[in-house]
Amino acid sequence: MVRIFRKRFDFSKIIPNRNISSLISVVVNDSSGIATVSLQKPPVNTLNSEILEELSATITNLEKEKARGFILTSSRDGVFSGGLDLFEIYKQHDKERMKRYWNVVRQTWMKLSTTSYPTAAVINGHAPAGGCLFSIACEYRVMTKNYRIGGNETVVGLVAPVWFMERMRDLIGFRQTEMAFTTGQLFTTEEALALGLVDDMVNNKEEGISKAEAFIKKFDKIPSRARSLTKKLAKKEMLGKMIREEELDTEHFVHYNSKQETQEIIGNYLKGIKSRSKV
Repeated sequence: MVRIFRKRFDFSKIIPNRNISSLISVVVNDSSGIATVSLQKPPVNTLNSEILEELSATITNLEKEKARGFILTSSRDGVFSGGLDLFEIYKQHDKERMKRYWNVVRQTWMKLSTTSYPTAAVINGHAPAGGCLFSIACEYRVMTKNYRIGGNETVVGLVAPVWFMERMRDLIGFRQTEMAFTTGQLFTTEEALALGLVDDMVNNKEEGISKAEAFIKKFDKIPSRARSLTKKLAKKEMLGKMIREEELDTEHFVHYNSKQETQEIIGNYLKGIKSRSKV
């Protein structure tokens, strides 16, 4: 579990890295109350059960600490997150474990989507599939140049959850969403900015953090309770549907990904990655 330094904010200095985990780093700037949460699971921040559980615990702990904002980023430039961990799915014969994994994905995403504090993603590297999914759970997204983002699940033989597609549709429109998911398209930073998938483009992570902090500070004079409730009400229809269809969504995830055809496609994809890494 990620443990957050628990005394009241000093607001006189930047607290050193409060990371007690090897997978997530948490640094809180006590002059602003903004937490920077960095994924640091080598090599590409794949989102397995462990890192998602720690991210979920971090979100909760920062709520308890009355954090004034949350910035999600990667400790390593070049990759924000490679997406969900395919090894949680590939050759996984324990269907109950697959269910638990999908529930962790869903619950962590919902928790990030409904925080009482403002959230921002500094996308300082490629963000395919799950990387894109968790970045768009945040209220503001800034991305460094020369990277790609989007839902490329079909390339791996997978099907993105409907709530991922619906959230993307809200941002970039139905037609672009349909084409992007069916073709497995990844957008360049410039394309993502033009479509509204990200809100700003920067040259480096430091500039991105500065932009994210400026966004979060916009809410300093807005009553936090009113802001938080408005945020949740704006997403009420989507999240309500997501909750109502939880069982169906989980059954589909397990059923589809357990099929031999799906497993073979995933296996071939993983072999391709392994062979390319040896070159």
